Amino acid sequence: MRLLVVSILFMLTYAYAQDEVYSEWWESIFLQADHAPIGPDNGGLPAIYTVIISSEGAQKEEITSFVSEFDYLTFSSAENDHVNISILVHNEEDLDSLTSRKPLQAQVLRNHEETQRLRQYEARTKSPSVASNTIPGFPCLRNLQGVFDTMEELAEKALSIESLTVEIIDIGDTYLKTVNSTDGYDMKVLKITGNGVAKRGGSTEKAIMFVTTGVHAREYVPPELGTRFAEALVNGYGVDADITSILDHTEVHLVLESNPDGRFVAETKPALYQRKNQRPGCANSDAGGVDLNRNFPFKWGLDSGSSNDTCAQTYRGSGPASEPESQAIIEYAKSIFPESQRKDDPIGQINDPFKEDTRGFYTDIHSYSELIIWPWSFENEVSPNDEGEQSLARKIKSFNSYKLSGPQQPDFLYTASGIIADWFYGELGAVSFTYELGTAFYQDCATVENEIIPSNLPSLIYAAKTSLTPLSLSKGPDITNLLLPEKLSYHPTTTLEIIIKISDSALSAGPPGYSTSMQTISTISLTVDMHPNDKDNDGNGPNIIQLAVDSNTGTVTKSLSYPLSIFVFSFREPTIGPHTIYAFGTDSDGYVGPVTAASIELTCFDETTSNVNCALVGDEGCTSIEVQTACPKMCSIC
Repeated sequence: MRLLVVSILFMLTYAYAQDEVYSEWWESIFLQADHAPIGPDNGGLPAIYTVIISSEGAQKEEITSFVSEFDYLTFSSAENDHVNISILVHNEEDLDSLTSRKPLQAQVLRNHEETQRLRQYEARTKSPSVASNTIPGFPCLRNLQGVFDTMEELAEKALSIESLTVEIIDIGDTYLKTVNSTDGYDMKVLKITGNGVAKRGGSTEKAIMFVTTGVHAREYVPPELGTRFAEALVNGYGVDADITSILDHTEVHLVLESNPDGRFVAETKPALYQRKNQRPGCANSDAGGVDLNRNFPFKWGLDSGSSNDTCAQTYRGSGPASEPESQAIIEYAKSIFPESQRKDDPIGQINDPFKEDTRGFYTDIHSYSELIIWPWSFENEVSPNDEGEQSLARKIKSFNSYKLSGPQQPDFLYTASGIIADWFYGELGAVSFTYELGTAFYQDCATVENEIIPSNLPSLIYAAKTSLTPLSLSKGPDITNLLLPEKLSYHPTTTLEIIIKISDSALSAGPPGYSTSMQTISTISLTVDMHPNDKDNDGNGPNIIQLAVDSNTGTVTKSLSYPLSIFVFSFREPTIGPHTIYAFGTDSDGYVGPVTAASIELTCFDETTSNVNCALVGDEGCTSIEVQTACPKMCSIC
């Protein structure tokens, strides 16, 4: 979680109303393994401290600089024009710094109630693991080795799934491994993609989706969400038409453990709340490390959003991309995103928008706070592609109901410089987001299973659909429902019924009336057995069935009933067997939305169950449609 809280500045200027902190938040966030005794706040560290600042007397810059140096947790507005800032104090050095560097007129008080909660929940980390690959006390969350094991299992499983490729790619070493090859970890990418288009003799331009999780080691849930996303893709390929379509047209690259050295500490010494990597440099060895999400070489080194104090939780490192973990991600990302779409001078051309056909989606998944963040983060100013970024942010919000926390939004929280998402967008042109999952670093399993996974997994699948040209596709209408029968007995006159619901606004969550969600639906288009972006060996695309749309206000439900003979000429697969219907829409501004796929299996009617004796049917009998339907094999229909 990023720490520099510019949202405090909003409260100082009364710009936005903020939610109060709810006490249940602490119930699962803080787990301490080494503090005794469990129960009342009997002193000791770590502990929660509240800094009370008058919103009249404090200077914005003073507060910004102050907060950037500490492990900020949350804030709330209080009575009498005061702001309460909660800080996690790790050690005596933290406490001395907090009390000596606080703004004038500010009070620093130990929060006994919340610290007592921290003590009470120590017991959870001492619970035995249900399985050796899970984190103690969290049977729903794989540990570091459990994530790596799952990567291997998915790569092995893919070997038995036709046209699916899953690779584990070593992209570099962690800091500890660069010092001693017997320590530390490899930095690994899990690459998942389908080869169904090539198998069918076609070609397509693949989209790029890049995901990092576990950048901040103490955030237990993000690697689990990323791993479950990988599992959903692998398990769904060849089974679910939509996922199969996504993978056949997308390369998904997942760095599930972006900070393995730090993660090992976070799992084995939870009382440290390890955030950074394991580079030494602080006199207090428990406070060392570099914040990898302040180490990327785009707007690196700004004091408003990172720290040059080697002991600070937001320490940005000795230079841009000083850390081997950062270097590994950077070099790999540069190898997969097209060089042709990059700017010659990203900083000098910072106000020039990327083209709407720019490829690639990136997200860095963190916890906590239930936020969706997009560039810029180094300052509270919109990027030149903010309309497209915000359009996609709203679509993501429709799945998880998180707050929109991009620039110039009421819930924009704080500036953060040198962050990964700003680099992916600013340097590579990828539409970039940061997720802040849930309400805790160490989230309880009930919330993970019932809220975080069910609401965020579909959002990642949706994002993958847009990743070819997300700046454009996010502005188009969405197919919100595509219903086909699972099976249908074939005859040319058999009616195929399709229900399609399409909307320009249904998935655009947030304040109503956003500019890209106000258009009407112009057309609905279908293709059969060939994705609209594919080409055959002759360079030809699919036959497109375009459906007329009546006057509408932006949402259309259309029920279609067509004889199968209309679709036969578009079949790219044998008539009897599975077929895929691809649907997409276009709005009145000309924006095309993401493609949705559904499958149907055409079967040949079982003549043994027919009320007609098919063995006695002659050529003359087969001229009857009723007989053809009852005896399709005898009549050479299928």
